[in-house]
Amino acid sequence: GHLGSSRVISGHLGSSRQAVEERHSRVLYVLTLVTALFVPLQFLTGVWGMNFRVMPELEWEYGYEMFWCCELLIALLVFIFFRASGLLQLS
Repeated sequence: GHLGSSRVISGHLGSSRQAVEERHSRVLYVLTLVTALFVPLQFLTGVWGMNFRVMPELEWEYGYEMFWCCELLIALLVFIFFRASGLLQLS
């Protein structure tokens, strides 16, 4: 009767809440990975974006290429770290 339908509704609410919590957890996981990747890259961008008069690498002929090589290297190292530590779940 009434008690049985109450249990069914309670079960549906519990599974719905669990699905919402799993989705929330997944979104936070992805945001954490993106943040961990971009914070070091933003740091370099910030340092090389400062307007100091004496920054030898800015006057170097290959300074721009060096910047992108550093950015790619850091991104690759972060990716390797995530894979090695088991933090990167691509599924």
